Amino acid sequence: MLRSAIRTPLVIGKALLSKDSVVSRLHRRVGVSDCDFNRHLTNSRYPSYMDEGRWDLIIRSGAHKVCVRKRIRPVVVDLKIKFRRELRFGAPFVLDSRITGLDGKAMVIEQYFLVDGVVHTSAEVRSLVVGARGVISPVDFAPFVTEPWLQKSETKG
Repeated sequence: MLRSAIRTPLVIGKALLSKDSVVSRLHRRVGVSDCDFNRHLTNSRYPSYMDEGRWDLIIRSGAHKVCVRKRIRPVVVDLKIKFRRELRFGAPFVLDSRITGLDGKAMVIEQYFLVDGVVHTSAEVRSLVVGARGVISPVDFAPFVTEPWLQKSETKG
C-alpha cells in the first residue's frame, strides 16, 4: 500500500521536471500488490494507474498552469473501460493517455494499456472542469486538444 501511496507524488514530480508533451506515456510493471488471486492486474488497480496517467498528462501538456491560475480542476464523471487481454504479474506495460476532444461540458481523455504496442485495455474518461462556482466550460483546455492536430497539419503542408 505504501508503494501506491507515493506513486502519484512521484509521477507529479517527474512530470514537472520533464519536457512538455500532449501525450503521456508512463512505463510500468504489474507488481505483487497490483494482482488478484488469478495473478493478473486486478480491476480496481486500472483506475489508479489511469489517475497517474491523467496527472502526468495535465502537467506535461501545460494544462496544470491554467488550472492553478484560474483555480479550476478536472473531475472525472464518466469512465468506460474495455478489457481485451489480461495484464499478468510482472508484465511491463505502457499507459498512453491523451486528451482527444471536448464533448459538451466534458473533456474527453483516452487511455490505453499497451504491451509491446498491443492494446490490452482501453478506456474513455470524461472529466468536467470545476471552479469555485461549479462546472465551467472546458474551452480553457481547447489548446491542449487542438494543438496536436494543428502541429500535424503544419508539418504536412
